[in-house]
Amino acid sequence: MTTHDIDISDDTSGKDAEISDIVSGIETCDRMIEMAESRLNGRIRNAEHERIRIQYIKAISTHLRTKRSYLKDRELEEMAETVA
Repeated sequence: MTTHDIDISDDTSGKDAEISDIVSGIETCDRMIEMAESRLNGRIRNAEHERIRIQYIKAISTHLRTKRSYLKDRELEEMAETVA
């Protein structure tokens, strides 16, 4: 069965799936942020380690932007449900 063969006649299941994907994305971002933050502890005495530290900070920033996007999508879904 290909994606073209799937019948999407029930909108509520699609919305539930979208919300589930959003929640899953938020949880993934949280785990990635925690993992990167755990790597930032300690003192850096080496230039190479400082470059790695900067990459972790950039990763945290990227995951925070992604999480913010997921939260915005979830808020829009909730507003759409309220209006409907």
